[in-house]
Amino acid sequence: MGMITLTDRKGKEIENPAITDIQKALNDLFLSKDIKNVKENYVSLMNDSELALDIYQSTIILQDYGRFKYDGPDGPGELLSVRYKEGSIFYKIEEVTNLLEGDEREKLIELLKSLPKPE
Repeated sequence: MGMITLTDRKGKEIENPAITDIQKALNDLFLSKDIKNVKENYVSLMNDSELALDIYQSTIILQDYGRFKYDGPDGPGELLSVRYKEGSIFYKIEEVTNLLEGDEREKLIELLKSLPKPE
């Protein structure tokens, strides 16, 4: 298994975070009211091959920074952008983390696409 780095919405990084660390970061994200810039209000999980899951309040972006430099939305490194029902990833975070850690892209994309959609 690889390594995961968690970056919370305030920029604090934790290497190999416990599931509770990720859940705390997500709680902070979902309950945040002091948002100055929506584009900067997210939690990031990145594996050691630089596959990153950027989790916003109602959108998740799966970005491959290892093979592609970031060149904006819909660029070649963006593997998936999906809107989801806020908070629904909270209950799947352990499974998401395991797939990200194992660099299992297809299964991860499938799981993210299956999250409930906003109403």
